[in-house]
Amino acid sequence: MTNDLQQLAQRFGVSIEAVSTLQQALQRGGGTMAQFNHPELGGMGQWQQGGMVMVGDMFNNALKAKVDGLCVELSKMTAAPAAPAQGFGMSFNSFSFSSNLAWWSNIADVQGQTPNSAGSQNSTEYAYFRDVKRLLLRENGNGAIAVYDTLQHVITGVSQAQQNGGGKGAQSLVFQSQLGQFGVDSLKRIA
Repeated sequence: MTNDLQQLAQRFGVSIEAVSTLQQALQRGGGTMAQFNHPELGGMGQWQQGGMVMVGDMFNNALKAKVDGLCVELSKMTAAPAAPAQGFGMSFNSFSFSSNLAWWSNIADVQGQTPNSAGSQNSTEYAYFRDVKRLLLRENGNGAIAVYDTLQHVITGVSQAQQNGGGKGAQSLVFQSQLGQFGVDSLKRIA
């Protein structure tokens, strides 16, 4: 196994310690998700199978691709336990990411679905469901849930918009997709 890690380190241009950090994180995440903290990987970050990558340097697409490539390769080598890890979550800056939220469970459009990503940015919680093209947003942890059609977007990241006057809520969230950055105002609201 050490030889495999050395080969990955050389192939992706990182140290064996960075690869080992990701391998350990993947083992804790059942082979399908990783929460890590390593300077070569942008500091604190997270990877989730299916293409969700968050790194401290959130607009460094080359670093995201490197982390994704490493995690995909390492996940092939990591034996997954019978059940996924519970309580998986992290935060950096004001962003938090968690896979054990359930506030969306009564929404008809996503019943029976597991979000590809879920978390919160300041006072707005979100859950993204790629397979059914839905983005759910809830303000202040107890407000009404807004349901959006993500149209052609495959969301890969979220951040807080830098606005004068300190914009808050869903309107100040910026999402990243294969088409670039966008706000919820560009999506079709379903409910």
